[in-house]
Amino acid sequence: MVKVSLLGYGGTKKPEDFFARVDQLNPDLVVDVRANPHRAYRGTYTKTHLEKTLKQKYLWIPELGNKTRDINNIQLVDEEKGLQKLFELAEKYEHIVLLCAEKKDEDCHRSYVRNRFLELLAERS
Repeated sequence: MVKVSLLGYGGTKKPEDFFARVDQLNPDLVVDVRANPHRAYRGTYTKTHLEKTLKQKYLWIPELGNKTRDINNIQLVDEEKGLQKLFELAEKYEHIVLLCAEKKDEDCHRSYVRNRFLELLAERS
């Protein structure tokens, strides 16, 4: 069964600390679940920079972005399509990290994405 971890770069002062955390988690794939990864703090966490740094270990799934940016009113861009992409990845990878901006998992929709994914995965088993 796939392991799904969560990671946010919010509050990370030094980019090397963020990348050290990625190394510590040692995922097969980092899945970006931000609605817009093209602009980010200091440019370090942009899609372009993450692709360059993480190479094949990075993938953006735009459908899993939260349109509202409101933890109390989560509206994914296309939940069904995004979760289907995650299921396909789960067949190929043993450890996936869901990445977003918020520092705390509980303040971010990535927790919702993981919980929903694991709930549907259990139903399929």
